[in-house]
Amino acid sequence: MSYRIETRNYYMRCALDYLLSCQRPGPDTCIIDLSSFTSLRATLQCVRQHRDAVRFLFIGDGGMHSRTLQPLVSLESKQPLLSYVEKLRHCPGVSYDLAMDLLLAHLSLEAYSHQDKTTVYSLLLRDSIHEAARFIGIPNKKFYQRIGRLTRKLNLQNGLQTHLFLRREFHPEYIRARIDDQLRASLRQHLCSLD
Repeated sequence: MSYRIETRNYYMRCALDYLLSCQRPGPDTCIIDLSSFTSLRATLQCVRQHRDAVRFLFIGDGGMHSRTLQPLVSLESKQPLLSYVEKLRHCPGVSYDLAMDLLLAHLSLEAYSHQDKTTVYSLLLRDSIHEAARFIGIPNKKFYQRIGRLTRKLNLQNGLQTHLFLRREFHPEYIRARIDDQLRASLRQHLCSLD
């Protein structure tokens, strides 16, 4: 079994290295510690570098990226060592395609509605929730509801964590381009239906 361990945690690397060296040969495995990456793009780059791996095991820690990528997480960093041994032996992990699909879906905002994208855009352009709500012309209460919906979509704990996550991951011009793409697509669809 060949394996690759992507983590900045020296102790975790040593422990995983030892555990994997004691295992019988199996599929090529890439183990990625999500707390070692500062953005979804960095995680995406890491997955792309190891595209030849048969299975990916992601280690979560309860942080923003781990919560957002929860469907990929196979191990929690705080689990006892025996559960690591069991997971390394028996957990199928996720495939390259599944990992890429989920990461690209988050980065492309494909599951977000036009309303969600405008909410994200206004959050990125303004420093406070009140200013962001005023920027798009809706009451604060409605804006908080929109942030709550985004928080649930991202599997985060609260609106502040959502705001921080969005600021770390996206640039306003990128969001603006996604909004424009969505408007162009809906306009094309409307024009085709008139023909």
